[in-house]
Amino acid sequence: MKKSSLSYIHDLAYGALKYPSGWLKPEVVKGYFHKNQKGHLQKTYFNELLKMGFKRTYWQLIFPEQTAGLVSMVSKDLECHIRFYHSGAIDCELEFGRFNPNHWSGFREHNLDIIEELLYTKTNLDIKIKKQIHNLFEIQYYSNLCCRKI
Repeated sequence: MKKSSLSYIHDLAYGALKYPSGWLKPEVVKGYFHKNQKGHLQKTYFNELLKMGFKRTYWQLIFPEQTAGLVSMVSKDLECHIRFYHSGAIDCELEFGRFNPNHWSGFREHNLDIIEELLYTKTNLDIKIKKQIHNLFEIQYYSNLCCRKI
């Protein structure tokens, strides 16, 4: 279904005003991690994702308790957001790319399988470290709250 320009503007305003962007939280764009075991594991995985081509972005919405986030296009229309949280959690969601008319209006899918596959097939970390990082994978539901219900 093709969206009207007015509907897109409403979706954009709703989503963009629900949470701050990276422009207002540059420390999260850069990424900061607690100086404990979970923070060390998060930083290790964050750096591995950067090596794989994931990018920091000021356009990302910053969710409560988020300490870092990276994004990568996984197909022509889909972005993968990987977010790191104060609790030690690492979450992944798929959504339409930011230039897609449906970016602000729906389709948010949490997908821990993606970050698991990246961890186990694209990093050269010790298996013990991989398992410790894997234990941090946990769905956070903030992204579902930034879509306008029509």
